Amino acid sequence: MARSYFQFEGKTFDATANLINARFEVLETWSSSCTPTGVASWITGEVGTGTTWNNQPQLKVRTDGGNVAKGYSSACPAGMVGFDLLAAENILLNSSKWTIMLAADNELDTSGLAWKRFANSGAIRVDYNRNPTGPAIHSIQSGRWTGTPWGATSKYVTRVTKPKLTAMVGDIDLDGAEIKVVYSVRRASGGGSIFSGVVENTSPQWHAETMDWGSWAALTEGDYVFEARSYDDWGGISPLMTFPFSVDLTAPTAPKIEPVAGAAYTVTTNQTTGVTSYSDNANAPGDAVYPFKISNNYVDGRVLRADGFIYAVSKETAVTPPTNVNCQSPPAKEFVIVCPDGDSMVINIGAVNQKTVLSVWAFDAAGNVTGTDPDDQDYQSGAAKTATLTVAEPVLTKTVVGLAPTGNAKWVDIHADGDNLAVQRVPQGSCVEETVLVASRNARALQFNPGAGKAETAARAVDTSGDFSVAAWVCPTSVGGGTVQSIRSLITQLAGSTPGAALEIGEWGSVRLQAWTGTNSSHIVNEDSGTLPVGQWSYVTAVYDKINRQLRLSSQVGGSISDWVIAASQQNILPAASTQKVIVGQSIGGAQQFNGKIYRPILTQEILTDTQFSTIQKAFVNTGGTNDKEGLLQ
Repeated sequence: MARSYFQFEGKTFDATANLINARFEVLETWSSSCTPTGVASWITGEVGTGTTWNNQPQLKVRTDGGNVAKGYSSACPAGMVGFDLLAAENILLNSSKWTIMLAADNELDTSGLAWKRFANSGAIRVDYNRNPTGPAIHSIQSGRWTGTPWGATSKYVTRVTKPKLTAMVGDIDLDGAEIKVVYSVRRASGGGSIFSGVVENTSPQWHAETMDWGSWAALTEGDYVFEARSYDDWGGISPLMTFPFSVDLTAPTAPKIEPVAGAAYTVTTNQTTGVTSYSDNANAPGDAVYPFKISNNYVDGRVLRADGFIYAVSKETAVTPPTNVNCQSPPAKEFVIVCPDGDSMVINIGAVNQKTVLSVWAFDAAGNVTGTDPDDQDYQSGAAKTATLTVAEPVLTKTVVGLAPTGNAKWVDIHADGDNLAVQRVPQGSCVEETVLVASRNARALQFNPGAGKAETAARAVDTSGDFSVAAWVCPTSVGGGTVQSIRSLITQLAGSTPGAALEIGEWGSVRLQAWTGTNSSHIVNEDSGTLPVGQWSYVTAVYDKINRQLRLSSQVGGSISDWVIAASQQNILPAASTQKVIVGQSIGGAQQFNGKIYRPILTQEILTDTQFSTIQKAFVNTGGTNDKEGLLQ
């Protein structure tokens, strides 16, 4: 061997990498003896066609040396030899050509034993470690942008004072060891960390890693910087992630509610209190749409502009808005979330009772809601801006249509409150005994005994695509079971091959209203006050309010209407053609058989008020106080 050069060409190696092992391996094909002699490895300048003994590349770094002898005879056959290159790490990492020279350790040797021959090609085996990938922001708990994400004027804000911190972390060397990630938070104005934590031994795969705030002191309102950095077992350190964010605990100012010109209501302002009220003596609930303008009261300074509004239409003044809303949140119960492009918008509502309350809250990007408690992480029932709308409550004249029982269903006398309360005849207590108070002047109910039984109308009672109300006195002999087979159907308006709407007892024994939006889709509102009492009378009422997109439900043992349970119903309900029947006591297919009694069933194409659900029952009483009419009040 004189001097042998091996040149490897490619792209520049990652200069941030740390070489753990770099070794040149080549086949020694011939040696002048089996006596090992020294060979040195060098990193040199590049070689080319102009390289000669007298024009050799510059020697840069000697990397290794060793005594080898392979290829002389069967006693020392040809074989691979290797040389360490780590001494030239800095050169190798910053070059796209690696040139390695092998030379005799003692080029002045005259014994002739130093001569060797190597194959024309070799290989470099490199083990290296690169720095972990720099963490990237994933989220800060309940954080939101005040504008376009990453926009020049947009801020990332949260109202959580002990937020969970989440960053995307990982290591470019996926087959390397697990990594460690250090999180910290400092004030944007400067100073040391006011929070820090370490995630040990997490996967090098790119993933989201969350850290709880723990026992560190809560943040106050202000501007902060979230920082994160990753470390690997080989000493690799990632770039530092810095992400500015703000904690905002100041709720937007209460919004305004203003009338809209041309609306059906009359506006009255009390000159003493300044309270504005709205009234419409010409229309009842469901008859008219009422527009209102809601607008943002923007207070400049640190207080954020309201992102949007939450509004609720109810008969109650004290309602609690939902938690964790944003501009993408769907309606929930009676609450609707709207986000106008500007500072105001017009909403359209309908009356839900003789007295209807419109409640409006403003919320900002941080999640602060008008009137909420800044020390609480969730929305509270705050100081909503409200408007009261009073509408007409006419005395309704309704018709009882025939309801023919078949199978194990029949009309029976029941115990009610006697002829001195002939209009009401409220059933009380147990429904097991059919006590006759006065001959021929009794309340009449449908009784469904075990086995197939139902009662039907000859035609449609309501078109379920419009407003409707449904009610009945119900006394079940059994409820619950927890399975689909446990559902009991009370009153069902058909809409072709599927129901349009059905008043039911759910699988766990509570009453519910189900309204179908398609063949296999429906909206359901469930009574949340518990199961219907077995063997006892309960008055069940429900409403579909198309204007407000609400399903409302109530069940009371005493017969009065109290709080409604409300569910949002954004999609249109299936229409029911005029030929579609009403089935009482079982489902459209004959299943969901109800056992017990149903008294004074009502299904009418109107939104009934609390009072009307009671007074409308006089239509069941015959002139002269004889037995109640047998049928469905339409």
